[in-house]
Amino acid sequence: MSEKDQLMQNINASIPIAQQMVQVENEIAQIEEKIEKKKKFWGGMKIVAMIAAVIFVLGILMIASGTKFDISILFPIPFIVIYILHLLNMNKVKKQIEPLNQKLTTLRAEPSLAWLPDKYRDGGCIYKIAEYVMGGRADSMKAVLDLLEEDIHRQQMVEAAMIGAAIGAQSRR
Repeated sequence: MSEKDQLMQNINASIPIAQQMVQVENEIAQIEEKIEKKKKFWGGMKIVAMIAAVIFVLGILMIASGTKFDISILFPIPFIVIYILHLLNMNKVKKQIEPLNQKLTTLRAEPSLAWLPDKYRDGGCIYKIAEYVMGGRADSMKAVLDLLEEDIHRQQMVEAAMIGAAIGAQSRR
């Protein structure tokens, strides 16, 4: 069996695992996106909750020092409770990622991926490798990995350029 035939056999055995990996990776990305949106929304609420907590503590201290009870010290309580509920919800959402990461770890350890270095054991890399071989760009593992490294490097350069452009745009304001 030629090296290309062996590579094709390995790829064909890996595609179902790659499909599962991509699905899990997408689920993780969706949860992380949800977390980021909540962080942005609740960033301002955090400040409101801290101010409310300070007002509440000051009210309690005033009562403790002998000042007459004033119903207005109860005003901050709903803000504090809402923020605490938000924190509990965020922890629950973050815990959804743990089993998905465990599933990814299990998929990456699949025996049918033994032919592939650990660094490249994700759905995207496996699909890229299949694309290189089926498209005739590579017919050996060395050629596949060289192409993959070129693509990874190119993507890093594009991301660095985008970050540089964003920083440049921010500095011009």
